Amino acid sequence: MPPSAAKLPCLQPSLWIWRTYAPRAESASDGRELDVIEIEGAAAREIALYHPKDGGTLIFGDALINFEPYGFSLLPQKYCLNQKRMRRFLRKLLLPPIERMLFAQGIPTLFGAAARLRKLLAVDPS
Repeated sequence: MPPSAAKLPCLQPSLWIWRTYAPRAESASDGRELDVIEIEGAAAREIALYHPKDGGTLIFGDALINFEPYGFSLLPQKYCLNQKRMRRFLRKLLLPPIERMLFAQGIPTLFGAAARLRKLLAVDPS
């Protein structure tokens, strides 16, 4: 690992993270500030970043979107490798505390993110 990447700046991920850590997950407990998590079933190489500080922050690429006219929703099925698998995997992200969610596509959720994600994942997609 390059010395400059040993401690990643919070909420400012570089392309180095995307290329080096996807598709495996890394733990912030080893001194880095962000966990890098591959989202199973989403588009190829789709990841989320997690930072535990201050109640927890999840940063999504395209697996979740939050903009009109779609609102807060999953990546549309036509872009997923397997949307049902992605939905099951996203439930695992509810285990650590999540106060905030940030999105590549849309408006961030700055409080109550876990409840909002739990509600989205409880909806039957059929």
